[in-house]
Formats: sequence, structure tokens, C-alpha cells
Amino acid sequence: MSTFMDYEDYLRGRGLSPTTVRIYSGRVRQLLRWCYAQGIEPERLTRLNLRDYCDTMPDTWASRRSARSAIGHWIAFEGRTEPIHEAILVPRKPRMRSRALTHDEARRLQAAALMVGGREGVATLCGLYLAARRTEIAMLTWDGYAGGRFRFTRTKTHDVHEVPVHPTLAEALDRYKASAGGGLYLFPGDRGRPHVVPTTVWEWVKGIGRAAGIEVHTHQLRATALTTVLEATGNLRAAQELAGHQDPSVTAGYTRVSDQMMRDAVGSLDFGQESDT
Repeated sequence: MSTFMDYEDYLRGRGLSPTTVRIYSGRVRQLLRWCYAQGIEPERLTRLNLRDYCDTMPDTWASRRSARSAIGHWIAFEGRTEPIHEAILVPRKPRMRSRALTHDEARRLQAAALMVGGREGVATLCGLYLAARRTEIAMLTWDGYAGGRFRFTRTKTHDVHEVPVHPTLAEALDRYKASAGGGLYLFPGDRGRPHVVPTTVWEWVKGIGRAAGIEVHTHQLRATALTTVLEATGNLRAAQELAGHQDPSVTAGYTRVSDQMMRDAVGSLDFGQESDT
């Protein structure tokens, strides 16, 4: 009899990231709990059953898309051929809007990170200048920092990513390294952990945000970095490389359109007037 460990191994074998494996496993567990509550044998699950199950889920693109994908993988793992997961209707994906900080907020956050310093300040600056996710920040190693560049592994794609280090971040890293002592990881963990957990990075960033007088979370650091690059350079390809995105349309979603930009766009619609002569 197959187990969830087998299913998770199957997902990993398909090349899915640890985060996706965890989410998909959770989605299937939810479905099976619903089946048992309804008296439905999972092996006899039908399209109609899945339509009923959909009524218990949020009607959002993210929730239903992940459920549909997770159940599709589960059906394939179980050896079933009928694509019953297609009964899960997924709403249209909402248009992405950048959640980047304003320029003033980013300036205040940077100033607070430099003022506080230490692990909290450096972790916040890594988010702002490397466009790194909190899991990636937690796992940064000193041997990845050399020659004015930072090499680290992207958690979603597992590829090694290399980013030039901004002078502000380089100065903060050098100062922090001198006081932090040796070790492999920038942010060593406790209780036997080799490095801090992502939740700790999240708490550090929230604390720096409070010092700056703003509400901020870790993914906003990444969004702020990508949005700022797009606004300052207009270079989508460079922003895509910084983000580590495979699809440039994902990077383009970090573009922020201001009211002034919209007025300028509409104002450019000057087709001239036809001459009377």
C-alpha cells in the first residue's frame, strides 16, 4: 500500500521543489479527509465528487490551481488514467500587482537596517539587494560571497544563482563578517540547526520595519528590488536575471504603473489633426 512518503518521493522525482511537495501533499491530505467524512472511497472518487469538493475550497486561482495540480499528480501516482482532476474549475489568474515598497519606504528601511546592523540588518539588506527569498536568505553561506558577487541556491528551481553585490550590501557584509566570527552560514542557527529557519528571517525583517516605522514582510524586499530595477533601467532581461525567473512574463508582473505614467501614456495618444487644405 502506498503512503504519503511514497507520494512525496514521486513528486520530488518529478522535479518539484520542497515547498511545492509540501503544498501538494497537504492538498491531497485535505481531499482524503473530505472523502472519509463523506463516506467516499478515494479509489472510487469521481469527477462529480470533485465538483462537490470544490464547494469546500476558496474560489481563488491559487487555491484551486494548486489543488488541481496536486490531485492530478496523485491520480497519476495511483496509476489511474482518467483525468478526473480536470473537474476542478480554476478561475482566471488575477493580474499581478507589485507589492513593492515606495521609494521613501525603501529608503527608510535601508537606513533602519544599516542603523540596527547585526544579523537583522544584514538579512534585510540581503532581501533588498539580492532579491532573495527568506528561505534563501536563511541559507546564505560565506563561501558564496567572493569577488564582489554572491552565489546561492534558489529554493524554487534549485539552480545556483549569482548576483553582483551592491556596494551598500558589500560594506554591511564585510562589517558583519568581522564581528560574526567564523562558520559556514551567514546566520547560524541554534538548537543544533546549521542555520536559522525562514521564520526567523521574517521576524528580523518585521523588526527592522518597525524601527523604520513601516509594515513590511520578507517578500516585499524581493518585490522592491525587482520593481526598482524595472523602473530605473527598463531592462526586463536584467530584472529577470536578478529574479532568477524562467518566464519573463512573471518578472514583468513586478512593474508598477503610477497615475503619472498612465497620464503620460494617454497624453502620448496625439494623432494630430488632418489639414483643411
